[in-house]
Amino acid sequence: MSSRVAGKSGIEPITLQKRNSWAGESDMVKVTAGEFRVFYLLKGGAIMKRILVVLAIAMALFTVSLALAQDKCTVSGEVVYSGDSKIYVCLYNSTSFAAAASRQKDLPPPGFVQIVEANASGKVSFAFNDAPKGDYVVHAFADENSNAKMDCDTQGAAIEPRDFYKPRPHGLYANWYEQKFTVDKDVTGIVLKLH
Repeated sequence: MSSRVAGKSGIEPITLQKRNSWAGESDMVKVTAGEFRVFYLLKGGAIMKRILVVLAIAMALFTVSLALAQDKCTVSGEVVYSGDSKIYVCLYNSTSFAAAASRQKDLPPPGFVQIVEANASGKVSFAFNDAPKGDYVVHAFADENSNAKMDCDTQGAAIEPRDFYKPRPHGLYANWYEQKFTVDKDVTGIVLKLH
């Protein structure tokens, strides 16, 4: 007797095979999920069958979690800045970018902002690990007045040193559609020069 537990595409399904033992007194069940194979000796008890079902579900969840982990990427690079202020490096998606472009200049949620300081050579590395695949804008600014936000003048132009991964159109205001880039694999080697 053999049955298969359906799996997502790209994920090995879980296979259950039931075999009669040579003595005919008990059954042996083989559970397979990808490279994992487990044999269980059953003696017809309902408790053992429940344990087997729980194990099969746990193995399926583990396999799915491995597949989902592959949907994460790393976005990394370095910031060049000659000052001694704290540097905010932000990874914006379309929603958090809209909030940052507003008058409030909101930072992205935790995990998508890093506060770093340049070393003696004027450089500092950053890395956003586990970024879900999607479209992003990378922006960094030096918080020269230590208020934890990027300050702008009354016209909306930045008054603190900043830079974006992709150049701003015409050097003025940030624009999601012209500055976004797609993260569908690791993106490394980004250089942001604060001026």
